[in-house]
Amino acid sequence: MEKGLNVSKLEFSESEMELFELIAQTCIKDGNQDEMRKLVKNFVNKTFDLNPKLMEDAAPVLNETLIFCAAVLVEKRWTCQLGFGRILTEEGVCYTFNLLNKTELLRDGFSFNFDENFPPSAANWSFDMKSIKPEDPQYTFNNPFYPFRIFTTGQKLIVYLASNTAEDLEESCPGYGERFRVFIHGPDEIPWHLHHYYDIDIKTYTTLSVTPQIVMATDRMETAYSPEKRRCYFDGEKTLKFFKRYTKKNCELECFVNITQSLCNCTRFNFPRDPNTRICGLSDYICVSRDATYNLHKETASASLNSTYQGRFKCNCWAGCRSIQYEAQVREAKLFDNQRKILKSQVVDKTGKVENKSVLYDVTKLYVTFKDSEFFAMKRSELYGLTDFIANCGGLLGLFMGVSLLSFVEIIYFFAVRLVMGIFNRHKTVMEIPFPAVTICKQIKVQRSLFDYDPIYTNVLRDGLNALENNYSVDAIKAFELMAQTCIKDGSRKDMMKIVGEFANHESLLDQKLLEKLAPDFSETFLQCGGMMTPDHWKCSEVLSMILTEDGVCHTFNLLPKDEMLNEGTALRIVDRTEKIKPNWSLEVSKPMDSDEYEYGLTFCKDPLRAYTVGQKLSIKVASNSSDVSRYCQGTGERYKIFLHNPYEIPSNQHQSYDMDIDQIVTLSVRPRVVLASETIKTAYTAKQRRCYFNSEKKLRYFRIYSKRNCEIECLANITVAKCGCTPFWLPREKDACKPICGLKDYHCMTKTSYRLFNIEIAVASFTHESPDPSQIKNSKEQAVFGCNCMAACKTVMYEADIRAVKLVENHSGILLASKEISNDSDAENTDVTVNDVKFSKLIVQFKEAEFIAMKRSELYGLTDFIANCGGILGLFMGVSILSFVEVIYFFCVRCFSTTQCRRRGHRN
Repeated sequence: MEKGLNVSKLEFSESEMELFELIAQTCIKDGNQDEMRKLVKNFVNKTFDLNPKLMEDAAPVLNETLIFCAAVLVEKRWTCQLGFGRILTEEGVCYTFNLLNKTELLRDGFSFNFDENFPPSAANWSFDMKSIKPEDPQYTFNNPFYPFRIFTTGQKLIVYLASNTAEDLEESCPGYGERFRVFIHGPDEIPWHLHHYYDIDIKTYTTLSVTPQIVMATDRMETAYSPEKRRCYFDGEKTLKFFKRYTKKNCELECFVNITQSLCNCTRFNFPRDPNTRICGLSDYICVSRDATYNLHKETASASLNSTYQGRFKCNCWAGCRSIQYEAQVREAKLFDNQRKILKSQVVDKTGKVENKSVLYDVTKLYVTFKDSEFFAMKRSELYGLTDFIANCGGLLGLFMGVSLLSFVEIIYFFAVRLVMGIFNRHKTVMEIPFPAVTICKQIKVQRSLFDYDPIYTNVLRDGLNALENNYSVDAIKAFELMAQTCIKDGSRKDMMKIVGEFANHESLLDQKLLEKLAPDFSETFLQCGGMMTPDHWKCSEVLSMILTEDGVCHTFNLLPKDEMLNEGTALRIVDRTEKIKPNWSLEVSKPMDSDEYEYGLTFCKDPLRAYTVGQKLSIKVASNSSDVSRYCQGTGERYKIFLHNPYEIPSNQHQSYDMDIDQIVTLSVRPRVVLASETIKTAYTAKQRRCYFNSEKKLRYFRIYSKRNCEIECLANITVAKCGCTPFWLPREKDACKPICGLKDYHCMTKTSYRLFNIEIAVASFTHESPDPSQIKNSKEQAVFGCNCMAACKTVMYEADIRAVKLVENHSGILLASKEISNDSDAENTDVTVNDVKFSKLIVQFKEAEFIAMKRSELYGLTDFIANCGGILGLFMGVSILSFVEVIYFFCVRCFSTTQCRRRGHRN
């Protein structure tokens, strides 16, 4: 490299040189700039006829990169080749999920390196998403809603990624093999560097919580204003050369292609192009990366500053008037060595490779899900339209005409536009809402000294259930059945099918209390609790409530007592650690605490615990014993899963969760999202009109307080009982009902049939705000209608959090174990553990700000406003008042009668 390079004398084949020239364009941008210039200089007079397909042939095989795919499409695992298609990007060969088919995305006659037969054609897709057919929402590859949609935050895309760093890592090509780059973009857009992307390190467990940014537009905007005035395009107003669908990103990509062709006489290998256009090589690298990119930025910036700008390339890439963009919050935690071994064994199962090769793979686990099931959309509309103009002119004309035109406008507003979600007229303080309930779920399910899951797991796979019954007690088999329901979803699909098949005809009377008895010891897990109620420490055992969830045994702070959260006759495994919270709490009547209601020490006020200021925080120190880690039941390793939710809701996977690794201090800065409602809309509108319920309007079977998530949990419980004849151990049920706890024989029914029908209920209610008709549920043995109708609560509090994690200093674990502070909790005094076995973590939860802005549902224009404005205008311009009406009555009634009588008397005289 130092002496220069004569490309023509290199002893490589022409195809190898073509491949090098293609790959170098993705690598040299991250390398040494001097070496880059020398490399480009040596290729100036040497041009190959590049073929991008060479990159596809040399890239890692899909089934050795994407080794495990699950969820979103169906309620079980699916082959990654069915869901992902290969596409060329600036990063080289990538794999994309949920992108439109090539024929739906691009116009005919253009070349673009993307799988021809993937994915299936779109099912009448459009931006407004009204084309969805709720009568048959089946998640299958043969009959999909495409692009795919999800109906709840509990649905997610799960992908395991494998990287063979030992063999494929290239030191001269930075970025290769050390990480994965994930692009989040619209289904109608090709990924490139203008999209949001997220770098994911290998050997990590990463969750992308997606928030959609949606912009709508009124129909009047399309007809009343030109694109130059509104600075956006509606569908059909701007036609692109390559793309069938207009978006700002597609326009900018096409603009860059046109600029590159004009300046460099070529097109990058990863962009759509005319079949006869030359592919850019290293000799064009400076022109493409410098000149073409500079002109793209110039065109984009100039069009943004001046709506009438007509540059050299006439891009004019304004936003779409109706658009969707995606942003994501990243949560990343490392995978532990024992967890990576399981994932490596799955590589053997999926690819058929020999076991000694699987050790070369480093595995990354990726989850993608929506952060919330609901969101606020923005809308483009007139700030001052024709209606407003007439309304204001009417006030002036009323001075001369006697009747204001504003009256007619008010009538239109009164009958057409009445409900609106607005900003509350003052800031709310955190003391006006409850502190969130904080649920901590340890991903280590049991103490191995009490119950060892692994040998039973391997015995079932090797010898079957009959051999197991001869070697283990009935209680051990029951415990295995309960644990397996939380464990096998993270294991090999082949093993899961084998275990479920063995238990297909096995009848057992399960008891959830077994999970509680086998769970990690409370006093060895929760070492120290403090804050919120007192600046000092307090006993964790007196405050944290035990609750069974999908993740097994969890513990919750600030949860309402069981008898105040659940209706009488409801069974749900919750063990209240304290009875000091007073009853009769309601979100609708909650108020700030008086100073004399709040005392230091374990004294609770009428409501669930609240925070006065940002400085009040919850602090919990936890410990994890590595000797309890199971190879086949480990969830996400030795970490903890944290849920933030309302004090009157039970935690579930529908809630946003946060991961806390061992040896970390994790701080959750909570941001409340509060929606209030005026009392007038409660009486003036039906629930269907306002699209929300007040607490007294919809009574739940199991829960005393209505919320959307409580309603959805109850809906799932009802569906599971109806379709499977049992209840999952973590869902509420009737105490006196004869329905048993679901076992492994019911696993497929729980995870497939029940969740499919549950998704139908949620989807149909979201689009129609009604329950589906029996004819809308097809391919089911029973034409069941469950009537969930889980709309939002009119008054609600939701909690989001910014997460910040720092690593504990190396000697902090030993200091924590020996600290006298732990002795404040008598439960921790007898812990017989060593520093080598135990890893520590610390959780801090606090509000991010002392004040926040709440939203309020109210009438935009009510009856009182209508009467007041009409009366004010008539009184101002015409002198009309109540006395005027009395005078009118007098004139037409009393006056007429008096005049008539006088005339009669005169006639007689």
